[in-house]
Amino acid sequence: MAKGPRMHAPEKLFGKAAPLPDIQATPDRRNLPIQQVGVKGVRHPVLVRTAGGAAQPSVATFDLSVALPPISCARPRRSRVSAV
Repeated sequence: MAKGPRMHAPEKLFGKAAPLPDIQATPDRRNLPIQQVGVKGVRHPVLVRTAGGAAQPSVATFDLSVALPPISCARPRRSRVSAV
């Protein structure tokens, strides 16, 4: 077995990297109102009922969005987890 850098040790390959800034936590200075957020192109398996009553498996593509409350009601950090 070869004695090289371990797969999960990027510091051995690239040296010490500077930490990335948390862009999500920085204030938005563009002053653009955002009324909704979402994701596009979510593929999910579905069952479609045929005219004869049989279930036909397929894959559907969804665009999902949610309306945001006014800024005065918003929490400082929103969850960034999506679940289907």
